[in-house]
Amino acid sequence: VGLKKKEMAQKATPFRTPSKSKLNVEREAVKVFLRIRPLSTAERASGKPPVLYVDSDTPNTVLLRGPKSEPFTFTRVLGEYSGQEETFQQTAFPLVQDLLLGRNALLFTYGVTNSGK
Repeated sequence: VGLKKKEMAQKATPFRTPSKSKLNVEREAVKVFLRIRPLSTAERASGKPPVLYVDSDTPNTVLLRGPKSEPFTFTRVLGEYSGQEETFQQTAFPLVQDLLLGRNALLFTYGVTNSGK
């Protein structure tokens, strides 16, 4: 109690970054999933093709329709007929397992309001 800042700094142990051999890069990587929603009745009735489609050569890559069709690659792409169970098993279940083992986990969802996140 009552230690001055200088004394505290001298007593503090320096932070050391673990060596790369001790880090489990597989466990620390950020994984990004894309779930493609089914077309609405109105979208199907319009007869227009979907705005994006999965590349048949690389199933974790989607392409936007148009003149500049840039590929977007994800950890996994869940198609429009992927159900809640499959989506949970692929995205959230591994995180729940980690939490139960005392590890940290974060699930961040992003999308339009009322889109079923």
